[in-house]
Amino acid sequence: MAASAAQLAKRALVTVLLSLAAVYKLVIAVKRDSADVEVVKAFRRVAIKAHPDKGGCTADFARLSNARDKWDAAKKECKKNNGKGGRPQREEPQPETANGLADPDAGRKEFRIDATAVLLTYHGFEDVQHWRRFVRHVEQNQGPWKVKHWCATLEATKKGGLHVHCMLQFSGRVDRCSRFFTFEGLAPRADPCDLLGEGFCRNKMQQSINRAMFYCFVDKLGTQRDEEGEVCVAGNYWPCWVESAAKTYSVLGKWNDSLWKARKLEHQTYESYAFACRDGVLFRKSGGAEGDGGRDQKDQAQFLKAFPQTCCGGGVACHVQGGS
Repeated sequence: MAASAAQLAKRALVTVLLSLAAVYKLVIAVKRDSADVEVVKAFRRVAIKAHPDKGGCTADFARLSNARDKWDAAKKECKKNNGKGGRPQREEPQPETANGLADPDAGRKEFRIDATAVLLTYHGFEDVQHWRRFVRHVEQNQGPWKVKHWCATLEATKKGGLHVHCMLQFSGRVDRCSRFFTFEGLAPRADPCDLLGEGFCRNKMQQSINRAMFYCFVDKLGTQRDEEGEVCVAGNYWPCWVESAAKTYSVLGKWNDSLWKARKLEHQTYESYAFACRDGVLFRKSGGAEGDGGRDQKDQAQFLKAFPQTCCGGGVACHVQGGS
């Protein structure tokens, strides 16, 4: 059954509420089908934060007020028609903002996240400083977002721009709009897979999540470095060979192989990961089944010197790639 004009206006208001709640760091439990009274309560909370007299932004408050006015007008119109809103009006093309992104209050259909984990992709990053602000943003919102594990990386696009991949694992199942995770006006794309075409397996869910975490962790072709040459990778969940990490996971050799076959890794990086994960042909050929790791201390020292190490400082993991 087609939604009425009032229902469409209500959903548009909820979209604006979730978007602004993320900006002002509020946690509101509303969705498109929430009761009217819950939407009104959420509106009052966000309106207080967005009001210019309370330190908010005039433009944000205007957006919020406009969405509420449209909802109220649509409800009055429905009452005139004895509650029959009729067929919804045809949606107009969405206007774009100055940076080319769709306007979040244009009434677009939203991708809803109803899962225990999601891979978010943010396009439109400017530089490493922008990336560092994003890392702080995620660290500050781990509680409100109910994030248990996360890993993010800054990479170059094929067209020369910058984007961020951020894998989030929640402490439980969440049901939220993707725009809830908006950062500085950048709304993420949500993917149900790890960008190598493999989706999450219900029978091996944690393993699937770990694979996506590894995709964000690895030093791929195009992964960016900061002024000191350190790789832009951040998070709180690392592969098992990162000794300084509090939370780790095992890495399967086939994950590394898949990235190699997709031409996303340099040869030296591929071999380093193949040995580190202790699960692959290269590791077995090197004598990995013999003794403690199959290499003497001298060989291990040479390997560790060339392997991208990780130093966890301020939540940012920095690979240091040695020469070949």
